[in-house]
Amino acid sequence: GYADTTIADIVREAAVSRRTFYEHFETKADCLIALYEAASAGALKVLQGSLDPVQDWRVQVERALAAYYAHLAAHPALVRTLFVAIGG
Repeated sequence: GYADTTIADIVREAAVSRRTFYEHFETKADCLIALYEAASAGALKVLQGSLDPVQDWRVQVERALAAYYAHLAAHPALVRTLFVAIGG
């Protein structure tokens, strides 16, 4: 989990140096926030892509929810990390 993850774990998984990590982030928390922002942007892109203004609003809501849930289901480790680490 997030609490047990070290900077060494992150740089190993990302295949970057510790120096590169610190060029982009001051702390592990800053890295997590950047991950959250990127994941949120990706989810919003999925939602926007699912909308079709020509369709009835009910159809749009159904499609948006289906697309959003499919996006979450495709990334379970990411969702678990973000909900547990940030959501608390």
